[in-house]
Amino acid sequence: MISLWHTALQKGKFLSKRSLAAIFTKDRGPYGYGWFIDSLYGKLRISHDGKIAGYKNILIRFPQDDICIIALSNANSSGGDVIDNIMSILYHQPLARAFADLPVINMPDSIKKEFTGLYKFRKEDSTQVQVHLQDSNLYIHIPGNKEQPLQLVKRNVFRAGSARIEFMRNDKGAIWQMLVYSHGEIMGVVKIQ
Repeated sequence: MISLWHTALQKGKFLSKRSLAAIFTKDRGPYGYGWFIDSLYGKLRISHDGKIAGYKNILIRFPQDDICIIALSNANSSGGDVIDNIMSILYHQPLARAFADLPVINMPDSIKKEFTGLYKFRKEDSTQVQVHLQDSNLYIHIPGNKEQPLQLVKRNVFRAGSARIEFMRNDKGAIWQMLVYSHGEIMGVVKIQ
């Protein structure tokens, strides 16, 4: 069924070319009308992901090459490394390193301060996740867990022990949310200060 939908989008079978062009044009930041729009390996990439408790999915299209990649997961994980490697294979690029093997990247304290603050799962929750800077090192403290240093390994992506921490920016470039990937689960927390 999804391949029929992808084919219909490719061939313009249910929307005019003008409508498709509008859908796939950036409107706010990297987002168009229902799609994230960017490029990878010099190719237009159109994608979107979604999640509900216990499930995660992602759909990535490279319309120039008639490629559609779909990943479905019942472990709150999109399998990002697997998807990255599929794209690398398709476009004859080196495979991505395992997340645990990525080297730590240094950054100035002035940039580290952007990540600090208090985050909550929901506004009504009293539980807060804290990210703070101490002696030029970023730390994260999730209640019920030991405080962990945050080590930058990609733009806005950190390692904290075995967890992956990804900070999301709004269309003005300010951090508004943090995603915590740990033990096959994902938790999203919103920055409150």
